Amino acid sequence: MTIDQDDRDRMALQTEKLTRRFGEIRAVDGLDLSVRPGEIYGFLGRNGAGKTTTIRMMLGLIRPTAGRVLLFGVDVARERREAVRPVGCLVETATAYASLTVRENLEIQRRLTGSPRESFDRVVAMFRLSEFTERRAGTLSLGNKQRLALARALISGPRLLILDEPANSLDPAGIVEIRGTLRRFRDEEGISVFVSSHNLSEIAVLADRIGIIHRGRLVEEMKVNGGESGAVEIGVSDNRSAVRIIEDRLGLRGIVETASGTLLVRGGEAASIARAVVDGGGSLHLLRPAVDNLESRFLQITGGE
Repeated sequence: MTIDQDDRDRMALQTEKLTRRFGEIRAVDGLDLSVRPGEIYGFLGRNGAGKTTTIRMMLGLIRPTAGRVLLFGVDVARERREAVRPVGCLVETATAYASLTVRENLEIQRRLTGSPRESFDRVVAMFRLSEFTERRAGTLSLGNKQRLALARALISGPRLLILDEPANSLDPAGIVEIRGTLRRFRDEEGISVFVSSHNLSEIAVLADRIGIIHRGRLVEEMKVNGGESGAVEIGVSDNRSAVRIIEDRLGLRGIVETASGTLLVRGGEAASIARAVVDGGGSLHLLRPAVDNLESRFLQITGGE
């Protein structure tokens, strides 16, 4: 796929033939993907698929064997400091200076990134850390350590977030909270999010697009317009006609086509969608929850059972 310079500059994140070898092992193999401004991109893969290696190359923490990474059009390998300036990140595990307090950890990050003083209060409130600000980071629970790590990633007001398993160690309420925070940043501030995970159900309701990596290769991408649960996947003989029928009869919008040619419909009940298609003269041959489809497709691609 050829991408001109104007397209590169418009992308928040772009990888081109990104490859990383460790001896004879190709951990990442010719990876091409892109993340648009204001988009949440879910990066799915089994353990060892190459997710974290990819993220470490995106941030310039390790050099690629071949290919390159562009952040807002800036080559990470050539101008790393400039490239990562508008980026907040969380890689692998929640890290902090254990002997310092939450306040001190955040203040160090704020000063390193040249962020205004009010950014401290903003992230403390956002991640409900006010009662822990004078606690040493090493004494926090795993969930609060994760909140602190996310607060550090966001304190600079980044234009792009690169997150590796951000929901690790969080309870269900915390996962929902983080999901809402990421959506809010996307919707209100146009921040792009690249989020790696093996939690299929969470990515299915969060991401706008999903890429599946297997043995270092991007084996499938799908547009899901995440952010709403209850999406229904349908297979019909004529997609254009089915979209028109569903929009006219049910008033549903934002119907999208997957890479496999099926349609994802959000905001309606499966029975009502099926009835509308059939009553409108459409031919329906597939009807199932979209999350189940993602799970099945993921297992099919990666060889799971």
